[in-house]
Amino acid sequence: MLQSISWQTYFTVSAVLLAIYYVAILLLYYRQNMAMLFRQQVSFKNQTGSFTKQEQASGDINTLGANLEDEIIAYAASAGADYNKTELQYGLQLLLKKYAVLKDSILQPEITKTIISACENNCSIVLSDEEAGMLWNG
Repeated sequence: MLQSISWQTYFTVSAVLLAIYYVAILLLYYRQNMAMLFRQQVSFKNQTGSFTKQEQASGDINTLGANLEDEIIAYAASAGADYNKTELQYGLQLLLKKYAVLKDSILQPEITKTIISACENNCSIVLSDEEAGMLWNG
């Protein structure tokens, strides 16, 4: 019987059994550590995409508004004359999606004015009030 088993089959079966063994050991002894690792990755995804519900409820809207205005000014300054109007609007839409909490807040008109002035001063692109307001729907 041992003569009919090839070396390739032997190594394949050994590798599969070894992988099953290590997965079982990881699950048995490091289950809690792996769960924490996955939770940290999920919370990191929430930080990069949008704000969590806890931050929405307890966060300071004025601070978020100031942060958004700073990012808008920095984005417009970095865009300069390199971007056309469509590219600039698309970039601003992506930026505003990150701060979707502020969409219907009391700060929205002020932020919209900041968008208009930043684009006019840094990019020489004039946005109307209506165009700047449409960026929030993006």
